[in-house]
Amino acid sequence: MKSLFFLGAGASVPFGIPTMTKMVSDFEERTRKPNYGLGYVVQEIKNRLRNYKSFDIEALITVLQDIVDYPNIADSIFNHPSLHFYTPNDYQTFASSVQSFGQKYHNEAKQILGDVKLFLTESCNFTNTPFELYKELFSEGIKYDFNYKQELAEHRKDIYNCIFTTNYDLVLEAYCTHEGLQYENGEIHGGVLDIASSNQSLFESGYNVHQIFKLHGSINWYTDDRGCMRWISEPVITGKTTALGHKVERELLLYPAIFKYTFREPFYTMFHHLKDRLIKSSFCFIVGYSFRDDDILGIFQDAMMKNLNLHLVLIDPSAEMIKDTRFSKYKDRVQCISEPFNMTAIEQLKRIKV
Repeated sequence: MKSLFFLGAGASVPFGIPTMTKMVSDFEERTRKPNYGLGYVVQEIKNRLRNYKSFDIEALITVLQDIVDYPNIADSIFNHPSLHFYTPNDYQTFASSVQSFGQKYHNEAKQILGDVKLFLTESCNFTNTPFELYKELFSEGIKYDFNYKQELAEHRKDIYNCIFTTNYDLVLEAYCTHEGLQYENGEIHGGVLDIASSNQSLFESGYNVHQIFKLHGSINWYTDDRGCMRWISEPVITGKTTALGHKVERELLLYPAIFKYTFREPFYTMFHHLKDRLIKSSFCFIVGYSFRDDDILGIFQDAMMKNLNLHLVLIDPSAEMIKDTRFSKYKDRVQCISEPFNMTAIEQLKRIKV
């Protein structure tokens, strides 16, 4: 296959799912209601992060988690050589601040953290089903391999695709179900999550499935109290026991602002496969992704350097800015559609030459 797809938050907006920035503003609105007594903590966090470059739901979760874990957080945040170089006398002040805020807001942060994670999960429920957008996107993206829409119309079973996404929602799975397509995302029988290279239908070519790689996890993935990676057919809630009798120890979701995550499973294997596929592909269609994440940006930049045949097509209102700032060395191999993910963007995609 010559083409693959990379979907960010903007690819789910037509389904009524807000972006991470919109989610945090929506959650703020909820905390301002009279019956929610902890809104002042959220506002305190927002005010103190006023100079942070991208305050969104993930940044809020990061700060809340660090308040909850305050006894262990000072060293992990401050132990960077440049910080010690530029602020050699401020470590004790910083450590005292961590201790003070941690003790002051620990209980409140723990409750808000649970609330905001539940809110994030609820926000991933989609209210619209414009599946035609995905059908048109995939049809245009893999028309160099086969006629996607014709295969669908004839109810053929030999339709395949490779899709990477940073979204937590279940939009792709719903699309495949709606179209009667087979898909593989690591969710195998018995509620087991198997994202390993030995899972051939997920990682190998020659299988007639839509291969879906959820780089930041999924709202229905979790680890149980024995450390096993599992999935259920509905959003997970930490601490609950599933119908299969497994206790949810933690959700398998990544909040990229928290830590470097490309060496943790099941994510490491998926990120490695993304780089491998980019190096072997001719085209990657990127929808609604801003490349703020340095790890993912680095994977794409490395692939562009190694694979001189790789071309990117960006579909995003900020596509030109992304091209100029993230891929300035490879502008001749990056084409832009400066539109949200909608039918107008699809019509421009039909006219683009790749």
